[in-house]
Amino acid sequence: MGRAMSWMTPTDAAWLHMDRPESLMMITALLSFDEPVPYDTVLGIIAERLVAVYPRFSRRVHEPPFKVGPPRWIEDAEFDITRHVVPATLPAPAGKVELEALCAAMMSEPLPRKQPPWQIHVVAGTDGGRGTALLARIHHCVADGISLARVLLAMADDAGLDPHLVTTEVTHEAHTHRFHRPRLNPMAATWKAGETLWHEGVELSTHPERIAALARLGTETAAAASRLLMLPPDPDTALRGTLGVPKRVAWSEPIPLPRIKDACRALGCTVNDVLLAAIAGAVRTYLIGRGSPVGDIRAFVPINLRPLDVPVPVDLGNYFSLAVLPLPVGEATPGERLTALRRDMDHIKQSQEPAVAFGILNAIGMTPTRVERAVLRFFGTKGSAVMTNVPGPTAPVALAGHTVKSFLFWVPMSAGVALGVSIFSYAGEVVIGVASDAGLIPDPEALVAAYPDELAALEALVE
Repeated sequence: MGRAMSWMTPTDAAWLHMDRPESLMMITALLSFDEPVPYDTVLGIIAERLVAVYPRFSRRVHEPPFKVGPPRWIEDAEFDITRHVVPATLPAPAGKVELEALCAAMMSEPLPRKQPPWQIHVVAGTDGGRGTALLARIHHCVADGISLARVLLAMADDAGLDPHLVTTEVTHEAHTHRFHRPRLNPMAATWKAGETLWHEGVELSTHPERIAALARLGTETAAAASRLLMLPPDPDTALRGTLGVPKRVAWSEPIPLPRIKDACRALGCTVNDVLLAAIAGAVRTYLIGRGSPVGDIRAFVPINLRPLDVPVPVDLGNYFSLAVLPLPVGEATPGERLTALRRDMDHIKQSQEPAVAFGILNAIGMTPTRVERAVLRFFGTKGSAVMTNVPGPTAPVALAGHTVKSFLFWVPMSAGVALGVSIFSYAGEVVIGVASDAGLIPDPEALVAAYPDELAALEALVE
């Protein structure tokens, strides 16, 4: 097969076919500058450092007739970068509220289907008219969120000094071989099981619980798959319901990372433990304020399978899994929430569940579309939120000499989930980004507002 065409992997195909008008599978990122950055400058950087390096940014998706067989990436013969790098201007004087509204509107707007599935909006007039923002929308079938964050940061002026951001090698074959390592055997088992999914697709569309049979190739795999499959539906709260197309967006003020690390050292836990425990407390506060039932819920948490010291391959793709994390919203005190969350995170780190989930995603990607939808609906009942944490550069980066003031991103809310929370650390600070369904959670800023108090309550445990 020539360089101008490549098959889409089963995992990438699974994310492609998850798209719904009310749940678009886009990863959204926001890079902000406190000064004007000319559109032509941004256009040149994206052409040179993104499109010229990563072939997927000039390829579109081609579905086979009747969607029988895997999709392909084919070169877009009519590729025009100005269709993808789009100028925009906020009305003066625009602040954070106006930028949040623009982000929400773009999250609700699908990407053009007959072009490479990405756009970057160059937004002038931010920060009271003084700044610029780059609002990137990239379909999940291109790559996972952690990889795309690294790809966007690889456009920075000094990215070439970091060998871990990108490699010019194509590495999907290497990833396939990696499945034969003992620690990742469940992935190989569930990949094999994908063939069974394809042949038994019609029956699975009406009896998705039979997916448990796919894990019979190993005891640990079977046990992990059974745990995932036997989870009851998440409880009914204000976070669950029928999704609509409109979304809402909010984000926190930056929080100093050293302050959080000091608390973690004293409490004997990770930064991720503390941040997620604070989010659990903020969700609890939000639900109480809405008069909603309050109890433990579950969150889908992406688990990166591509080590951060390994470069992102130029052929990109999704190489991550999802863990189902109990979120201790029902625990009444910050200390109880932290203890419960740390225990459950430690269990996930030691279990085979992320490997099994990755294999199931591959299996889903090899099934007919109607079967994909049935299985995804089945799994979508298991959680109420998507939560992810991505570490960024420890020092500020710049594009064409313009320093990136802040970096935010949001993962899509898949499988009928109404709440997405993203944690991103950049230049010694942490920002929490929240995206939500406008009908079910119309005020994500209320959840964001509860977060600092919850974090302070966890820090007070040290005293």
